[in-house]
Amino acid sequence: MKRRKQVLSLFAAFVLAAGTLGGCGGQDTTGTAELENGDSAGGQETPSGGGVVSVHYSAGGFGNEWMDAISQDYKTLTGVNVKWVPSYSTGEIQSLLNSEQEYNDIVMPLLNMYQAQDAHMLEDLTPVYDAVCEGESAAIKEKMNQTLYEYSLAGDGKRYIMYGSNSVSAFCYNADTLNEAFGEGNWQLPRTTNELLEMAKELTGKGYYAFSACSGINYNWDYLGVVWWAQYDGLESYNNFYKGLYQDEAGEWQQGTKINDAPGRRVALETLSELLDLKNGYLHAYAKYMNFEEAQAAFLSNGYRDDSKKAAFMVNGDWLENEMFSWLISNPQNIGMMRAPVVSELAQKLPTIQTEEKLAAVVAAVDEGASSCDGVSDEDFAAVQQARLMCYTATPNYPIGIPSYRPEEQKQLAKDFLVYLCSERAQKIYAKELKGLTMPYGYEVDETISVSDFIRTKLDAFGKDMIPVFPNNSSPMMYRGGLAEFPGVGNAIDGKLMDGESADSILAASAQGMEANWENYRKALETSQTTAQ
Repeated sequence: MKRRKQVLSLFAAFVLAAGTLGGCGGQDTTGTAELENGDSAGGQETPSGGGVVSVHYSAGGFGNEWMDAISQDYKTLTGVNVKWVPSYSTGEIQSLLNSEQEYNDIVMPLLNMYQAQDAHMLEDLTPVYDAVCEGESAAIKEKMNQTLYEYSLAGDGKRYIMYGSNSVSAFCYNADTLNEAFGEGNWQLPRTTNELLEMAKELTGKGYYAFSACSGINYNWDYLGVVWWAQYDGLESYNNFYKGLYQDEAGEWQQGTKINDAPGRRVALETLSELLDLKNGYLHAYAKYMNFEEAQAAFLSNGYRDDSKKAAFMVNGDWLENEMFSWLISNPQNIGMMRAPVVSELAQKLPTIQTEEKLAAVVAAVDEGASSCDGVSDEDFAAVQQARLMCYTATPNYPIGIPSYRPEEQKQLAKDFLVYLCSERAQKIYAKELKGLTMPYGYEVDETISVSDFIRTKLDAFGKDMIPVFPNNSSPMMYRGGLAEFPGVGNAIDGKLMDGESADSILAASAQGMEANWENYRKALETSQTTAQ
């Protein structure tokens, strides 16, 4: 692999992480838009009546520079002032919203607002999604990530929530370590899980760790395991788990505790177990002792305690470079993000693929942008393509809404601002301030935006064709009933796999938890349906 020039500069001190609101860049168009019903949105080309729109947001590590730049531009366009009101307490915004005590025009909390949506506390944002920004040809709903657009649909056919971040979490690789182990130009990133495991064996044989991690944070299951689960079962089946639906032998969707038996869950757990079981030697020997920053430092070739062995891979997020900025200043590393290897077991599910070699060839074709592969049916190619383009995102955890009980004039000002925020004009400003972070509204960062080599690998791997994978927290079974991926097992899946606990054991405990709590999950769904009606 050709080595990328490592570029580290002070701009990396800006947050390159998932957070409250993301943005992206584009051409210098106006922020004006027309809604399908003829109402204005996004402001006017020249300032008119002015006014103030206030935004209550969950404060993260983004700083205020992007807010200032956006506000100044919007005031120049419309005469409207934007007031940003920070919240430093998780859940505060939702509490105020649900009790009708939220006096700001736009809310941007952490996690979700589905209970407020159930209770009709959120304004219908369908007109915002339908808007076409001035100078653009596609409506916001058409240019945005379609998986997220579909996810925004509420049970009554309307859309009450938008999304403010386009963060991704995936395998990160250390090219310096791989070059040291194999020689520059003598390795390639693994395309399948069997290739990943083979590389892991070679790395350990050469005196390296394949992976760095810590047991205190469940990143490997949350960010990678769910992707492998979705790869094997398909996105529809994965999403239906959170609705309590499984596919019976006739291919029909049924509701019941058999959702625990979805085969992709076992495939993902077994594959992850091979990587994380400390007895296999692929994982850093101190994974049970390191905290997350220490695990990141080990991945960045800084060792841990008396162990100086280097690690080649780590499941992490697009915030890694910023979070470890001080470490990278003292010890620069050539790091990048990569697509998830496709689970090798998928080959045997697909009649025209069947073998590991054929699966790897199809994955390579997908990476090259092909739409077909010789000897592979369209259906099987589409299954591999979907699997390869999947990536975990926390985007739905950064919702945007408008309280439905705000005055009509303020709600219109809020809608206008949201349309502007999705315009290429605003996205360009946002991306410039945050060095390449994006919103899920269709813009691809170009060469005019200064980004680090690390973020460039992210943008190359996860473009507009990325298929986001995330827990379907919009299901009432989740946010009302408390459905979890492994009921009764807890969230420490990574730690259990490190200790050698088997997929069979985890799934058996989950089955018991599922059975014990199923009635609560079912009632939560019924209650939500009654509320919506």
